[in-house]
Amino acid sequence: MMTLDLNIESSRSGNILVIKLSGDLDDFNAQKAFSYLKSEIDKGIRRIVIDLDSIKFMDSIGLGVIVKTSKNIQDLGGKLIIVCSKPQIIRLIDTSGLIKAKKIQVMEDLGKAIDII
Repeated sequence: MMTLDLNIESSRSGNILVIKLSGDLDDFNAQKAFSYLKSEIDKGIRRIVIDLDSIKFMDSIGLGVIVKTSKNIQDLGGKLIIVCSKPQIIRLIDTSGLIKAKKIQVMEDLGKAIDII
């Protein structure tokens, strides 16, 4: 099976970090994504929007990146919002129970996510 690399693009909107992930968020690329997110949190970022609309494939290891990042930022009083309109990825995130527990918020509109975070 051919895997795509994971590309990470980031931008800032005020004190909000917006991260766009594209490619595969799986066991081959999860550490790259988590290391990047953790380094930004370690630098003091407390509001992150992660755009997953360009993710081609995400598995449970990729979900773990989202879950660990959410926990890390919430432990520091921050907030994470996921932007995604792909039903298969939203279902995977939903299996964690964190949407129902209101620990992770998933939205379809990037602009609205930036406005409310």
